[in-house]
Amino acid sequence: MFVILTMDRIGRKRLQCIVMVFGGIATLLTIFSILFGGDDFTWLTTTLSLFGKVGSTAAFSVIYVMTLELYPTVLRNAALGGGSCIGRVGSMLAPYVAASGAMIDGDFSTALPLVIFGFVSTTAGLLVLLVPESQHRKLPESVQDGIKFYEAEEVESKPLDCNGEDKSFLMMSKLE
Repeated sequence: MFVILTMDRIGRKRLQCIVMVFGGIATLLTIFSILFGGDDFTWLTTTLSLFGKVGSTAAFSVIYVMTLELYPTVLRNAALGGGSCIGRVGSMLAPYVAASGAMIDGDFSTALPLVIFGFVSTTAGLLVLLVPESQHRKLPESVQDGIKFYEAEEVESKPLDCNGEDKSFLMMSKLE
């Protein structure tokens, strides 16, 4: 619900960055409650873990919209399928990362998977800032449009109608 209400207000790129970094930091903070808190801070560990999961779930919702908007129409299906396939590879590797703590002795064995998941999530959230924002921009239809979409340094936000057409001319003609 949060993603639906905020995606058009703050933009896809910014929202993706916020939820990924939020989830990653919450996961990294879980380490401290596990290593230094003991049984008295189980509630804090659970709360931070759930915040990490919320960030991850929200990021998953945003990334599908971003993927569909960033690729040209002629490549959109293949790009979504390829991205989804890579995501599934990550899902297959996740249990091995979660079990990686068994390779290390001591207290850090519980924290190692959290370090890996938190670091990857935070890094991915920051890397999203390199992707262009697609909010209020006409979606690329050809590969050439896609290249121009990525090369545009600064595009002013123009109101678009439901067909993706620029309405700013119509709005200006009404003002005159």
